[in-house]
Amino acid sequence: MLIIITISLVYNLYQLWVTPEKYIKKLISSVKDWWPFADFYRKWFASKAYVWLFRIIYTIFLLIVMTILSLLVLGITGIFP
Repeated sequence: MLIIITISLVYNLYQLWVTPEKYIKKLISSVKDWWPFADFYRKWFASKAYVWLFRIIYTIFLLIVMTILSLLVLGITGIFP
């Protein structure tokens, strides 16, 4: 489970840092017209604040998940008690 979460976080971080235009286009196109406040969500997903906020949040969450994963591997191998 942690490995799948790590892979998805790395993929999302790659998209956010390297190709934010494609990532934003996917998010904006995923908002359907029948959503309440659809225009608000489209504007929010297109804003620079959204991109930077989620870059920071995804990076911090990836560091936490990677720490837990590394402690798990070290615990299984017997290096970390």
